[in-house]
Amino acid sequence: MTVPLDDALPPDVDVDADADADVDADADARGANSPDLDTLDNARHSRAATPESGAREAPARRDAGRLGADRSAATSQDDVAALQTVLANEYLDAYVALCAKRSVPPCERVCMGIEDALDSGTPPTTLVVNSSGRADGDRVHDRDLRLILAPLQAAHSNFLTRLDLAFNRIGDDGAAALADFLAQDRVLRDLGLRGNDIGAVGGKALADALVPNTRLARLDVSANPLGRDFLMALATALQVNTTLRALNAASTQPGTDAVVALMTLMATRTALTWLDLSDNRTATQDDCLRHVARMLGENTTLTTLVLRKAGWDDATAEQYLAPVFAKNETLRTLDL
Repeated sequence: MTVPLDDALPPDVDVDADADADVDADADARGANSPDLDTLDNARHSRAATPESGAREAPARRDAGRLGADRSAATSQDDVAALQTVLANEYLDAYVALCAKRSVPPCERVCMGIEDALDSGTPPTTLVVNSSGRADGDRVHDRDLRLILAPLQAAHSNFLTRLDLAFNRIGDDGAAALADFLAQDRVLRDLGLRGNDIGAVGGKALADALVPNTRLARLDVSANPLGRDFLMALATALQVNTTLRALNAASTQPGTDAVVALMTLMATRTALTWLDLSDNRTATQDDCLRHVARMLGENTTLTTLVLRKAGWDDATAEQYLAPVFAKNETLRTLDL
């Protein structure tokens, strides 16, 4: 059975701790010109009603503590949590206002996901808009995603460390918007895009965004028709990117040359510790297996490699991989 991506991040990587530090750094960047909490309270307006729930009053501002006018004061964990709360409230106001301006109803799951976290007193660092089992009309499309991302792209405004957009209708245009976001973001650590409609253009844009991005640790693009361009661009990006640790690219149709390109890179340099390339049949079995074996013989970071449903016969796979698996001191799981 394929290892789920939620279990993929190595235990030595603390997503939330890294994100706290990033939000703290963003507080410095926002600087003394940011309004204090009282000013924000006085300026707050009721949020627009959503079609599913009817009119709803804006929640009272949660007690985020007194950071004062200078948000660079957010140095402790409590201050960081308070700042995340402020950013989340600001995001909701901006998101609902933008939707109203575009005459588009806001996504109920976005609003409720953040508000539920705020009501519980927990900084809303995770946003799950996973649409598995939902009707097509209730899924996030490219236009919806652009509206969701726009307020997060305001200077130093992102508070999310995990964003799950699995099983929606995100295509190349939405992936391009995500790529623009990733290229400048300093907070997001975990991005889930499983089961969308992202093709070659969008996949390449996402991979290219990993060159300037220095925070994303987990990426799930499985079950998207990415083709070869995503893995080819990723192999280039990973020459400079040192933060991506877990990648699920199962069922993405990369082709033999793209798999070989990634294996060649991983033989000498990459921070990846977890990789799933399942259900990607390759035309030349021996060529792929030879490069996988060479990679495993030299790679010193990978702990889990999942290659199920690759179309390889067991005897040939064992011939190539068994010797290097026995000698590799870091690989703990090889799932064929």
